[in-house]
Amino acid sequence: MKKKRMKVKRYKRSFSGSADRQNTLRKVLMWIVAALVLFALGWLLAKPGLDLASKLWYQHKNGGTTPPSSSTSAPSEAQSGAVTAPSEITEPETPSATTGKGTWKFVALSSVATPEQAAQVAKQLAENGVSGAVLTLKDETGNLYYNSAVDAAKSAISPSAIDAAAVAKAFTEQGITPIAAVWAFRDATMPYLDRATAVKYQGTDYNWLDNAKELGGKPWMNPNSAAAQTYLNELVKEISAMGYQKILVSGLQFPEGYSLQACDFGTLSGSKEQLLAKVGTDLQTAAGEAEVWFEFPQAAVSGESFASYGASPAGFGLANVLVRSTNVTTVNEAGETVNTLPDTAKETLEGVKAALEKGGTKQVGFYLAGISGNELSAANETAKAAGYEVQLIP
Repeated sequence: MKKKRMKVKRYKRSFSGSADRQNTLRKVLMWIVAALVLFALGWLLAKPGLDLASKLWYQHKNGGTTPPSSSTSAPSEAQSGAVTAPSEITEPETPSATTGKGTWKFVALSSVATPEQAAQVAKQLAENGVSGAVLTLKDETGNLYYNSAVDAAKSAISPSAIDAAAVAKAFTEQGITPIAAVWAFRDATMPYLDRATAVKYQGTDYNWLDNAKELGGKPWMNPNSAAAQTYLNELVKEISAMGYQKILVSGLQFPEGYSLQACDFGTLSGSKEQLLAKVGTDLQTAAGEAEVWFEFPQAAVSGESFASYGASPAGFGLANVLVRSTNVTTVNEAGETVNTLPDTAKETLEGVKAALEKGGTKQVGFYLAGISGNELSAANETAKAAGYEVQLIP
């Protein structure tokens, strides 16, 4: 009789369940570690990779002219205090204590499109005790608002350009001093028209931008560029010849914005302040008989914030300086943005004026930007009491 073999049943769960659970746990841990390593590598490599990709994209998009600027340093306070032309004059204003022989007022170009309109506006200004009308003929974007004959300027002329010579004549005939406002190196137009005028990017031929391009970054003219200096001198000479008795120059400075350490100005023969002082003197010479005024922020003149000037403009030795005082914007403990009136106390303004006079300035003016009403009137009266010869009102 044949003996029947016994079958042995093997229950895999009974003998290997514990080992499987351990293997699964090890696999999960390995996946977690791998994910963490990949995340760390991505974190380290993301920014250089994005920077390279952005640079290659801008080279392709813009013909190799403008790589992006990285946002590595905060913008300065002066950037928000730019001088701009005010709204159009529509009705005569009531004379106030702020007007008088040394009172200048911004005039919108749209209100003086014809000599007849200019004569009417001039009459209104005269009736209200205003002595000088300021018209922006070159703005901070680099646009020109008159038909310049300077070759380099032809493509910068705005479609809304006026007959600036006719307007100057109309104002003069009404006893109002025509004053041309001109922005100097804050110019986002000419660096594209003449690349020799531009601030460059880290030793390359790319134009430096004051912010990333996708955030509205703009190029600047280079104060150390001979082409940029010549361009400004030619404009000032031309504007003077059109009958403008005074020229108000803003933006006589080095750039503001982000990534300032990437700016390439070329080799400076001296300090920044020495260069700007010379440029200012050359502009006065180019203007001939016209009187050139230079507008600087109060914080720069007082020595509180002068990075864009190399040193306080009080030491530039420029004959005529207009001090711009602007609201100080801060964030309080509640996280709210608060505008604080600037320090326009008589003692403060006297100190600023004394610093300018020590540096060689002969005439000092005052401009309270972005403020109107009683605060403006009170500040201008204080400036008069402190010896400021000119008050510019919006």
